[in-house]
Amino acid sequence: MFLFQNPEQDLARANKYINYSMEDAMFYNNRLRMLEIAKKFPPIVNTYQNKWIEKNEVLMKSIYFISFLGILLMISLLLIFRQLKMLREQRKIVTDMNNKLKELNSELVKTNRTREEYVSLFLELCAAYIDKLNKYQDLVKRKVKAKQIDDLLKISSSKMSDSDARQFFVNFDTAFLTLYPNFISEFNSLVREGEEIIPAKGEILNKELRIFALIRLGIKDSSRIATLLFYSPQTIYNYRTSVKNKAKNRDEFEEQVKKLCPIIN
Repeated sequence: MFLFQNPEQDLARANKYINYSMEDAMFYNNRLRMLEIAKKFPPIVNTYQNKWIEKNEVLMKSIYFISFLGILLMISLLLIFRQLKMLREQRKIVTDMNNKLKELNSELVKTNRTREEYVSLFLELCAAYIDKLNKYQDLVKRKVKAKQIDDLLKISSSKMSDSDARQFFVNFDTAFLTLYPNFISEFNSLVREGEEIIPAKGEILNKELRIFALIRLGIKDSSRIATLLFYSPQTIYNYRTSVKNKAKNRDEFEEQVKKLCPIIN
């Protein structure tokens, strides 16, 4: 009872001692002691049991709280693993994009080099034609000075020589297909099956493909195309109409041609 009533209550020892006392009293069959102990037994046992219940409640709350923390931890781990997986996927995507950008940059560098080469080629051609023009002017001056008017008229009425025209077309076709190697196949994908335009043996591009090659380069006016290809505007118009009639989508055909062979897909 001292342990029970003491401010520094020690219920565990009080409960232990009262139980020992009861066992001794019962062993010796001492009814007086049993009655005395029985009066003091309930408050100690009940208080001890209440304390034990409180401890159990605190323990259960602790278990629930720890379980809740465990569930949160599991959810957090799952989210972390998911984020790590997404991060790996994003890194892979970024790596693939970087590789594609490297390839694209390489292609752009090649394309720029090719264009530079063909700019140089056409500058050389221009220089050659300027030189021919200067020689032609000198020839005209000589003919005028010599009063050879008939010869001068024959020279002025003659068109560009066939060999010069062929060489011009070969240079143009080669340069264009170097810049746009898939032009013919992509162009034929826009026309109906069986209506494909294929250059003849020995040709690089034919008249129809050459006209639409210029359209792909942004030259739409038939008069300008006629000047570049040495045909009449009506002839160019007839070829354009004939090819458009073979197209899958006649109304948007030329706009689709402009978008063929993009440098960046």
